[in-house]
Amino acid sequence: MTATITRSRWEAGHEIHRRKIEGRGETDQAGEEKEGKGEEVSKFLTDLDVKCINDGAWELDSTLCYESDRLGLVKVPLGFQTDFASVPRLPVFFTLFGDRAHREAVLHDYLYRSDSIPVALRFQADNLFLEAMTERGKGFFVRYAMYWGVRLGGWTAYHKKKVRDPL
Repeated sequence: MTATITRSRWEAGHEIHRRKIEGRGETDQAGEEKEGKGEEVSKFLTDLDVKCINDGAWELDSTLCYESDRLGLVKVPLGFQTDFASVPRLPVFFTLFGDRAHREAVLHDYLYRSDSIPVALRFQADNLFLEAMTERGKGFFVRYAMYWGVRLGGWTAYHKKKVRDPL
């Protein structure tokens, strides 16, 4: 059974994320703030472990786990195939943005598959890509250039494949 994240749940996640960034604690059911400060939980829980299967295609040798403030736990399964970030091979673009965000790109590629768990809307997958790059300390210029690249061009790949489909 797969769960689809609705826009209202996504917006609720933004509120929780904003509260954590601002250092305010969680609120209880009545809307009263609980004691203590919130902590961001977004982080990769495992290392990226891949092997090259052909020119430009890689396969996970172990599960990649990411805990997101927005979508919860995302597990990219063993055997998932990725091309990492699909940066145009033009010299300037590849020099600036190629080979920069492998873990984040695997997570994003997985969430673009039609049967990922959780199933993510395109803007959710793109925002999670940005969240993961921020969490990993990618520079502002790289982060936002890659984010806008997937926002503008990602429609060509979104939900076109299933998780177990080869590249």
